[in-house]
Amino acid sequence: MDLNVRQTYKVNIVAIRRGGEILIPDPLDNFQSSDQLLVVGSNKAISKL
Repeated sequence: MDLNVRQTYKVNIVAIRRGGEILIPDPLDNFQSSDQLLVVGSNKAISKL
């Protein structure tokens, strides 16, 4: 499933914390329910995410 996060929510995902690792996201990555995302965007855009 392609979420188009940048276009849809106007935020950028700059890192994923998965377990004890920090990953640089690839557009083809699939998120896991336990992932923590580091996002950059306006407060308004992030709150909509």
